Amino acid sequence: MSDKKKAFWFIALLSVLVIVPFLGETIFYSKGEPREAIVAYTMLESGNWILPTNYGVEIAYKPPFLYWAIAVASSVLGGVTEFSARMPSALAFLAMQLVFFCFVAKRKDLKTAFLTSILLLSSFEVHRAAVACRLDMLQVSLIVISLCLLFRWDEKDCKGVPWLAVLLMACATLTKGPVGSIFPCVGIGIYQLLRGRKFGKTFFSLLGIGLLSLIPLAVWFGQPTDKAESRLSI
Repeated sequence: MSDKKKAFWFIALLSVLVIVPFLGETIFYSKGEPREAIVAYTMLESGNWILPTNYGVEIAYKPPFLYWAIAVASSVLGGVTEFSARMPSALAFLAMQLVFFCFVAKRKDLKTAFLTSILLLSSFEVHRAAVACRLDMLQVSLIVISLCLLFRWDEKDCKGVPWLAVLLMACATLTKGPVGSIFPCVGIGIYQLLRGRKFGKTFFSLLGIGLLSLIPLAVWFGQPTDKAESRLSI
């Protein structure tokens, strides 16, 4: 086994051991965690996965991707608990950790990638978000991975459409709104302009990618509801 593979699996195992076993060790400790979990619970109970209601009141104040993820994890694990509700955040962190390790190792060196991953794992704020039933880690992970994919697309002279990046950006917008698409596009756009790419090509190619990633969010917003204003606080 090569040194790169050994380092990859070491980082993967260490990250899992640091994050996953402790997801269910504490009860929900802030008002935000049960607020997110109850939406997923109501989805499973009512069968309404678009805009579920609780006691006749629409409660999905954010787009539904996190709630879908919690509901799926809870279906597999036998119900909505602290462990299952925090699982999407943990899995999102693990995906971001490993993708970023591979990204840095390919473009820099193994030592830099290893130290970067250890630094990320030991960051207090990252760890807090990775073990919480909140939107933040899921959205950040989707944005970071999207940026890595857009960078790879740029390395290939922007040929074709980076469909996987579009898909992940769409998931990010369905997590917390259009910023999940805007941030990756602006980030890679600034990078391309600094590298000397023409403004017109940069703007219109990223505009197309951004608009494609916003389609699922637009479809969700277009779902009929008597209280559409409850979805506007994003």
